[in-house]
Amino acid sequence: MKKILLCLSAFLLSIAVTNAQEKFTPGNNVSQKLVKRSDVAGFKSEPLKNKANQPNKIALEEGERIVGYYTTDDLDMSGQSSLGLPSYPGQLEAGVALTPNEISKAVGGQITKVRFGLACPVGASKVSIYPLDLNAGKMYQAVSEQEVSTTVAGWNDVTLSTPVTIENGKSYVISFKYTQKSTNTEDSYPLLTDYTFNSNASDYGFMVYGDLNKNNQPGWFTMGTQYGNLCIQAVVKGGSYSDDDLSIVGGVPQTIYQKGGNMDVSMSLKNLGNKQANSYTLNVELDNNVVDQIKTPVAVSSQEAVYTYKFNVPSDLNVAEPHKLTISVADINGTKPTVNTDDDSFSIDFNVYGTEDVVGKQKTLVEQFTSAGCPNCPYGYNFLNALNAKRNDLAWVAIHTDYGRTKDEYTTTEGDNLVVLEVSVFPSASFNRAYIAEPNLNPNGTTAISIGINDSYVDSYSTAFSNMIDNINSSIPAFASVNIATTYDKTTRKLKINVSGEGNNNVKSILKDDVVCVYLTEDGLTGLQLSGSNRIPNYPHDHVLRDVVSANFGDAINWTGANTYSNEYEVTLDNDWNADNMNVIAFISRPVKIEGNYITSNVNDVWVSNTNMVKVGETTGIQKPVITTGEVKEVARYAIDGTQLNAPAKGINIVKMSDGTTRKVVVE
Repeated sequence: MKKILLCLSAFLLSIAVTNAQEKFTPGNNVSQKLVKRSDVAGFKSEPLKNKANQPNKIALEEGERIVGYYTTDDLDMSGQSSLGLPSYPGQLEAGVALTPNEISKAVGGQITKVRFGLACPVGASKVSIYPLDLNAGKMYQAVSEQEVSTTVAGWNDVTLSTPVTIENGKSYVISFKYTQKSTNTEDSYPLLTDYTFNSNASDYGFMVYGDLNKNNQPGWFTMGTQYGNLCIQAVVKGGSYSDDDLSIVGGVPQTIYQKGGNMDVSMSLKNLGNKQANSYTLNVELDNNVVDQIKTPVAVSSQEAVYTYKFNVPSDLNVAEPHKLTISVADINGTKPTVNTDDDSFSIDFNVYGTEDVVGKQKTLVEQFTSAGCPNCPYGYNFLNALNAKRNDLAWVAIHTDYGRTKDEYTTTEGDNLVVLEVSVFPSASFNRAYIAEPNLNPNGTTAISIGINDSYVDSYSTAFSNMIDNINSSIPAFASVNIATTYDKTTRKLKINVSGEGNNNVKSILKDDVVCVYLTEDGLTGLQLSGSNRIPNYPHDHVLRDVVSANFGDAINWTGANTYSNEYEVTLDNDWNADNMNVIAFISRPVKIEGNYITSNVNDVWVSNTNMVKVGETTGIQKPVITTGEVKEVARYAIDGTQLNAPAKGINIVKMSDGTTRKVVVE
């Protein structure tokens, strides 16, 4: 599970420091967030790319291996991963804490080298290693420090004159010092993270030591998992590694699949053994029964190798029951592994549905993430306006948040939590909260993807995104209709909302965990907006999120019959809101899981299956479930004037699908 801080501000680590930096009391929030170079006005990212061109490989001696939150040579030098804290000029210390879980097999070995990645040189630096006892809440004096006379953009490899022996149960903070600049130049954003190519962000993967609360009480701060891990790695010699040892980590795909369809299972394999794994076998188990074996699908080494397995979902699986797919290491070099087996397997829990369970889609939820302080956000508005003109099925909500030092008057607490769930760049938008597994389109690995598209490319990109939405809607089926009835009292300003719907026979089994969420939006607003270097005082803002009437991430579906549901809501509209310009958006989605202050849902498992929208005081038509008996296909095509077409014609085509829905398609 990917952990994401629910609150936008970073939290202090709850640890004391012994014989090193002074003790501090946790609890205060950082007053200024990290800044990405690619989000700063005046900087342009290079064309999208995920890795630096041929980053240098560290020289490893016999028995040495890379240890860290990722173990490849990858770096992203495009500007998407370049961060800084320009509001805190002066000397700072950036680091990661490798926990006992991360370095368990390295116990007894020695940290001989450290490498840290930079987006730009920072002059001289110093690498330090501090033992950390997380259970006792103590950080101890540095056990090894190494001066670095000069630094370079890319990897900086540092050989320690005092190697550090790794002790059982201890964590180790590995850090480097640098001087943070406050100028609006590239060298104010020297820190590099891995979030464009590594989805496994750690709570301790990005830490900064400094006076970040500006109260003369410096301390270590965790910066949140939304930025990924700092590009810091250790080189360890020795340890408790066995001769034959493979690590296998599986990506989490979506949680429901069509019977008879395919499940693409992506996994990372790494050789942790002292010997080369020339051959190995992976067992594929479905509900604890071996159904397939994979023989050495990809060559493995000490660096991660990626392999995608295509699993055919049996057509006779029970819809009403959950299922489990497990992939595990059966043998390495012909021998069954018996030690260090805790990372030899992974499992995927999933459900299935049949074509008879699918109903017609009504609308597509588009969550736009924008801010008055974001100088590129007008590009996002222009792009979505063009996309909206191409389709008649978008339920568009603009979610505002504060950005930089600019206060956005349309920011809401509910919106801020949605930002944490979905966003790593502004402007961006999600489409049914579907995860787009395309590195060039979604380098940040979030549900919301960048829509900061130059106006000259809006037409072609809006056509491409419209096609993408069609693909999303065909891959994420709807299982129940969403109907909205509203009653508004102009005197009391009370709004009553009923969200109801119906599915087919298995709907309660399929949607047993899903939730209903209800938004209120308003059109026709104006307010401050930065646009490039300009400040526009009366910029038009439409589709603005005013309130989340349900719980922030939805309420349990209230089933009223074998396959029907009805959720009731009542809200009093604020006196500053114009009811005539307001809409109610309701949708069914996967639940968002929260543990303490963290969102723990995986980005592949928050998708929205069906949505509808209505003006305040009005009611949508009651839609019954439309049963589909197979793949959704085009059954008829019409010109914009209603004339039936025998083939696609240039211009806007209205396409009727076999599930009863219609789509507006632009043919060039």
